[in-house]
Amino acid sequence: MQALSAQGAQIDELADQAEKNINKASALSKDNSEIACVQSLITTARINVDPMTRGRKFSPVSSAYLADAKKFNPENPRVYLLQGQTLYYTPEQFGGSKEKAKEMFELSLKKFESFKPESKIAPNWGKEYTQSLLSKIGN
Repeated sequence: MQALSAQGAQIDELADQAEKNINKASALSKDNSEIACVQSLITTARINVDPMTRGRKFSPVSSAYLADAKKFNPENPRVYLLQGQTLYYTPEQFGGSKEKAKEMFELSLKKFESFKPESKIAPNWGKEYTQSLLSKIGN
C-alpha cells in the first residue's frame, strides 16, 4: 500500500473531523438533503486523495448519499450540481460524461430559479459554481 502524501493525510484528517461534525448534524436532523450533500462532498474529498485506489470503494458511497439527498428533497439544486460535478470530473472509461454533466448542470440551474432557502442560515450555495462548470463545457 502506498503511503499518503502530506497533503493527502491532511485531507483525510479534515474529512475525519468533517465526518464527525456532519454525523452530529445528521443525528439532529434525519433525512436532510443538505446533510446528505455534505456527506457526499466529504466522501468525494476522500476519493480525491487517491482516485485510482479509492474511487472504487468510495464512489458508490458518494452516489448513495446523493441518491438519499434527492429522495429527501428532489428540488434541492445542489443534488444535481454534485451529480454533474461527478460526471464532469470522472473519466469516461469509469462512467463520466461531459454531456450528461451538462444536463445535470442545466437541471441544477433550473432548480436554482425557484429555490428559496428555508432561513437566513440555510444553505444557499452552488449557483455560481454550477454556472462556471457549465461554461467550461460550452455548447
